[in-house]
Amino acid sequence: MDLVLTKWIALKGTSVLASCRAEELSSRFPSVMIRDAAGFTCYLSTEREYQISGGYGAAAIYPLGKGGVLGGLWNMLEQINAGMEIDLRKIPIRQETVEICEFFDLNPYYTDSTGALLVAVEDGFGLVSVLEREGIHAAVIGRTNDGNDRIIYNQGKKRDTWIVLRRRNWKRCSIRRRLKNERTDIDIFRKNSRIDPKELAVLLGSDEVTIMNEIAKMEEEKVICGYHTLIDWEKVSDEKVTALIEVRVTPMRGQGFDSIAERIYNYPEVRSVYLMSGAYDLMVILEGKTLREVSNFVSDKLSTLDSVLSTATHFILKKYKDHGTIFTKKSKDERMLVTP
Repeated sequence: MDLVLTKWIALKGTSVLASCRAEELSSRFPSVMIRDAAGFTCYLSTEREYQISGGYGAAAIYPLGKGGVLGGLWNMLEQINAGMEIDLRKIPIRQETVEICEFFDLNPYYTDSTGALLVAVEDGFGLVSVLEREGIHAAVIGRTNDGNDRIIYNQGKKRDTWIVLRRRNWKRCSIRRRLKNERTDIDIFRKNSRIDPKELAVLLGSDEVTIMNEIAKMEEEKVICGYHTLIDWEKVSDEKVTALIEVRVTPMRGQGFDSIAERIYNYPEVRSVYLMSGAYDLMVILEGKTLREVSNFVSDKLSTLDSVLSTATHFILKKYKDHGTIFTKKSKDERMLVTP
């Protein structure tokens, strides 16, 4: 039987990425492309092609979802107990999906493909013609066979589908392991701690309950240590002064730098303390209401500690970018260039 795929793969995954991470995408892509990709939600209903395929005598119909097209193929073939041969280049994919998945280093063949159907039917090209007349894009991507071989052709080379799926099986992959070890996935939290669990489930190919449980475990294990709001203090009346203080210290016997660092970070004014390499030992980030308040802290509290040898204070005058967020957008010069 022929294997037909309706519409395009990774529709839902692309639309979610375009919607919830539009700001990041805007650094590379035009707004019209991002808007079009977010609008892929209009393709998510499969009711019409399901009716057409069933009426055309389809032997099996499988709706794609979080496992992507390759995960869907695997599950469908398990149900009908068949092998397959498909051509990766014949799987329909939108250019917006290619660009966005490449931007986030995601494999579109494993990205949420809700909105597309896999159909096993005797006359695949006939079904495609019927679907196309109804305004539904479709393509024959391969055929089933009576054996157990599940082969993907890519540029004329054969690859065993079972090996491909075992390497990147979203359903069997530990979400917590991916979030802890894969930078692309943990960055979702780092860049947007308020991301909806439903959207996160789509991005990671899981379900909402699993995501919420794994987040709770990561909070308990202190993998996720806190959630913070980034504020541009120049736009509020209660301005703050931020200072970076270089501190040279004498490490204590048997305790190294940990003991003195603990004494410093327990002050409520201190935002961050880092052990550094180079000419000084500790970097202390401090917030105060005025320059005098910061100076008093350095002279009265920090410098008086027994282990502190010297300090050097640097005040932040203006923030351009902080924690990945750009504070000052470059304005376009709309003046016309006049040449003499």
